[in-house]
Amino acid sequence: MDKQLNYQEWFLQSDYDLETAQHMLQSGRNIYCIFMCHLSLEKALKGLYIKRLNQFAPRLHNLMYFVDEKSTRASRQKICLTKQKQYSNG
Repeated sequence: MDKQLNYQEWFLQSDYDLETAQHMLQSGRNIYCIFMCHLSLEKALKGLYIKRLNQFAPRLHNLMYFVDEKSTRASRQKICLTKQKQYSNG
């Protein structure tokens, strides 16, 4: 499978970025924490886009584009809740 279409890789990278955000928060590097949270969410949304539509995710950094896509609407709340649970269990 083409690496760009491998949604699982996007999810793994999202998890890694979220873990990095936790470390940044613990060390008081709040700006980097926010940045890593943004990256984590972006990668999770791109993974979901690929999984739902089976096509390349656009090279965009606009989170609202992926949130507004019909393919992600049904699952965005689930992703947010999952990420929130992972973050709070950290």
